[in-house]
This record gives sequence, structure tokens and C-alpha cells, in this order.
Amino acid sequence: MKCSPSSKPPPGWAITAYSASPGPTWESQGDDGGYKEQAAMTAKTDPKWRRFERLVEQIQRTLTPDAYIRFDEKIMGNLSRTLRQFDVTVRQGDMLTVFDCKDYKKPIDVKDVEQFIPMVEDVGANHAVIVSAKGFSKGAINRGKAAGVGLFKVVDAEKHDWQTYMTIPVLEECWVVIQSRWKVTSFALDRLAVAGDLELYDVSMRPVGTLRDLLNRRIQEEGALREPGQHEDIDLFAGPTFAEAADGETVSNHVQADIQVREDLYLHQVPLTNIKGFEDVVSGGIHTRDFITDWIDANDMTGTTQKIPNRSMLPVRPMLIYTTSQITL
Repeated sequence: MKCSPSSKPPPGWAITAYSASPGPTWESQGDDGGYKEQAAMTAKTDPKWRRFERLVEQIQRTLTPDAYIRFDEKIMGNLSRTLRQFDVTVRQGDMLTVFDCKDYKKPIDVKDVEQFIPMVEDVGANHAVIVSAKGFSKGAINRGKAAGVGLFKVVDAEKHDWQTYMTIPVLEECWVVIQSRWKVTSFALDRLAVAGDLELYDVSMRPVGTLRDLLNRRIQEEGALREPGQHEDIDLFAGPTFAEAADGETVSNHVQADIQVREDLYLHQVPLTNIKGFEDVVSGGIHTRDFITDWIDANDMTGTTQKIPNRSMLPVRPMLIYTTSQITL
């Protein structure tokens, strides 16, 4: 059995289903009803290997909720005319994917892959997947890849015998205003105490914030001001502003600022608190519909955070990017 390369799902973090060419009509026996009730009823009494098969079924149901999925199905072989047993089967239209689940204590070897291939060919399945609790030997990976068999491991953050601890790379872009200077034009400049906390008002004498507030607002509004380097003659307010002089008189003024900006990059390894899917051991991709990360603490500079000198030196491609700011005025 050889699947065409075009029918294989690409690596990634949001793959939900397979595609395949039309297949035959199947004559089969298996459990296709009362999934939740059946799974709940047998969870406490099933042996460990059986619970692993149920877990694979559960995960596949989250990935392809609209597919027709059966557990422990027997399909009549086209060549052998014998019922062939599969742990999980997935039908989407005329497409059939069959699963073999292995809860071994060590990586499965090439023999397990070779025993599965004739069964797949016999029922004319479009896709075949082996899910191993402990991974695969190099020979098994080579054989499965050559035959077009998907080789997966369970990825599930829920607490059970096969719980997975996984982190993802998240890039923090922190732009830092390291220097600034104020430019204030006023006919009564000698009576103004110019500083970052100087309170300003508009023409209606409504407060608009301090010099520092206005600068922060401008930087937030205009992305170009967050680019590393020097930015000059930044107008802090559209129109004249007013401030109270030392003698209590209100005087008009025009306010600008110059700033120097530095960008700091931090690569965080953030744990996933919720994810359910499969890891493709051949491509390295993760098949899942969604995930939830743990809280990201921008102040946490422990061993899970690495400061990056520049983007060209990123050791991996980040999955998420977020921006923080630090204005030291």
C-alpha cells in the first residue's frame, strides 16, 4: 500500500483531517453507536492497552468531528475474504482511514509496520495510521514512510497514563524607549516647569494627560515610532495645549519629543495546558484543532526564556509573537 504524496497532510499545528481518493464500499462489523456512553462504561474496567485505543478514538473524534468513526471494527478483506480487525476507522465520504494502536513499553519495530501493511491493502483503505505510545524505531519509520503509512504519537495534556508535556516557542518583541527629550514652545517658557509629568489641557481646558502620557499614546498609535533608532520632532498633540505656569496663569504651548528606541527579543518556551492531537514523527508536525497556553509572564526570565540578540539568530520559528513596551522616561 502506497499513498500518494499529494494526499498526505502537510506538517503544522492546525491540521484537522486527511484527504484521500475515493475508495470502495466496505462490508464491516464494529462499534459505531453510543460512543460516549460506551467509553465511559468501559474506561474503568478496560485493560491499559484498550484504554489507549479508546484515547486514540477520542482524539480522532476531536480532529474530525464530522467524520463517521468506529471503534474496533472488522472489515471484510477484498482479497482474503476474511474479516480484518482495526482499532479505529474513520470515514469521510468514500474515504477510509484505518488505525492500528500500539501501547508497547518500547518503540515499535519494523515488523509491526510490515504486519499492518497487508491488512490495509486487503481492505482497500485510502490511508493508514499507526499510533505508538512509545514511538518508532528508525527501521519502522523508514518502512512506514516508504509505504505511506502515518506514524503518530499521542499528544494530550489531560492527566492519564499517556499525558504529554509540551511547550511552544513564543517570541516577545519588547520595544524600549531608552532616551527621550522634550521640545516645548511657549511665550512663557520661563514660567513652566517642563518635565515628563507636566499636566496639559486642550483648548477647552479638558485634561489630555502629561507629556509622558501623550508620548506613550503617540507611540502606541504609530507603529513606526516603535522601530529601533532615533525619532525626532514627534508632535504629541494635534493642536495647541495649555499648562499652568508657576504663577497660576494658563499659558499655551506646542509640545514635541525626540526618542531613542531599542528592541529587545525574548524567546519563551511556554507550556500548553490544553492540547489534544497527534504528533507526526516523520514530519515533526502536530495534528490538532486548537490549544491553550499557560500564562505568559513577560517578567519571568528563568531558564525557559532566552534573550535573542537579533531575529536572524532565532533558533526556531516562533509559533506566536506578541509585543510589550517599556518606556523609561
